[in-house]
Amino acid sequence: MRRFCKILVFLIVSLLALEAALNIAFRFLRKNHGRSGWGYFISDKELGWRHNENYRGDLYYGVEITTGEYGNRNDKKNEGAGKNVFLLGDSQISFSTRNAELCSELLNEKQKEYFFVNMGQEAYSPAHQYLLLKKYGIPPGSRILLIVFTGNDLYELVNGNPKYPEVKPEGGGFSLQLPSKATFSPLWNRSAVLSTIMPLGLRTITAGRHVFEDRQGLETANVFSAQPELEEEALSRLGYVLDLLKGEYDVQCIVLGNFFSQNGEHDLFKRMMEGIAKELNLRNIRFIEFLPGRELFDKTFHLNAEGHKALAERIGSFMNITAENTEKDQRER
Repeated sequence: MRRFCKILVFLIVSLLALEAALNIAFRFLRKNHGRSGWGYFISDKELGWRHNENYRGDLYYGVEITTGEYGNRNDKKNEGAGKNVFLLGDSQISFSTRNAELCSELLNEKQKEYFFVNMGQEAYSPAHQYLLLKKYGIPPGSRILLIVFTGNDLYELVNGNPKYPEVKPEGGGFSLQLPSKATFSPLWNRSAVLSTIMPLGLRTITAGRHVFEDRQGLETANVFSAQPELEEEALSRLGYVLDLLKGEYDVQCIVLGNFFSQNGEHDLFKRMMEGIAKELNLRNIRFIEFLPGRELFDKTFHLNAEGHKALAERIGSFMNITAENTEKDQRER
């Protein structure tokens, strides 16, 4: 018993010493800390989780992560460069890529008519993305560019995960409920040690299930194939979220296909894209489709640097913004 007590005391003292050392080191290096505490991911009672604001640190394959006032993946603030466009999406626009290589930064470097605020958050559903705008008080009428990733963005609206906002059937329609269960304890954000050893964020957020990966993408396809009524329900819930967004903001959309959508290996992905397009058309929301090939995804099945470059070019064409047009506009002002 005495030996056990000595070991326990040693472990506690060691942990406290490590906490103190990391606090000093990180504060000196100005890393791994932001406005809301330690760590890149922050526990949030209304959203489940979100990015820390004004954060700087290393995460995912040695990629340095920096965030702005909304937890957005931007190195710089909009200092009168142009009108804000809030770019909403999941990990496809915010994961495993340096800030300078993200589609938002490429667009901001190319032109000055708009400033793209990258609000992408790992594993977020469209319902999450609406609540994120409300949390940060993004003004009504703001321009929103929503990136809908085929497959998991639909599945996350019907997966029954209590850590996600719920689009709940109610009285012949829907209502939006906040997550009923915390994603992880706020204690993670109060400790330099815990935030450092926290398993790669997404593995905690999604309990090890990466629905955007090849295997999980196929699982989503298989679930909807076996339960077509679930796919219809997911599309109806997406329509409800689109109504919420359009009711308050100037919304446009990019429907981002899984690479299976382009290769034609799975007709279901095409069917999902057609369903998403139908919901957008019903609401007169302007959109285009972007179908990247396998070479534009990295080993985690997220858009790589070339994928972000291609997406930036697609967005630029969609919004009719080019460096030449911007220079002309500036001369005419």
